[in-house]
Amino acid sequence: MRTVPSAVGHLKAADTADRQGDDAVREKEKKLQKTLDAFYMDGAAYLGKYIGMNAYKKSRMQNVLNAAGLKMTPETYMAYAYLKAGSIFLLILPALHVFPLLAILIVLLGVMVYYKETRKAEELVREKREQIEGELYRFVSTITQELKNSRDVLSML
Repeated sequence: MRTVPSAVGHLKAADTADRQGDDAVREKEKKLQKTLDAFYMDGAAYLGKYIGMNAYKKSRMQNVLNAAGLKMTPETYMAYAYLKAGSIFLLILPALHVFPLLAILIVLLGVMVYYKETRKAEELVREKREQIEGELYRFVSTITQELKNSRDVLSML
């Protein structure tokens, strides 16, 4: 009996090669992103010294940053957001030369990036809170079942 070569084997090989190529592209993008973030953080650390905040806003933001697990000062955090949005705003200059209507979209993109970056710590805290609240129900039901079975609280914990 003669076997016919399967096209599935060729498709799997092509799929594997594509996946490896995609992984290589993702690695390069990650490396570029880390490099850009390092430049932004260096600039933010430098500019953070020159940003002033009132005491209330500074203490509130410091509490949010601590809860989010970000180890930076509020001034550095704001400088990071300013730098990221500012780098997008710099694209306005070539856009005005090439296609002026594109400048409007770049301004909107810059504003969106600024608000996204200033809300990032609050989003991290919200995600942590939701995760804790999701696990809290299960924890309470487990403790309730243990209390029905035994009154030894120390063994439960």
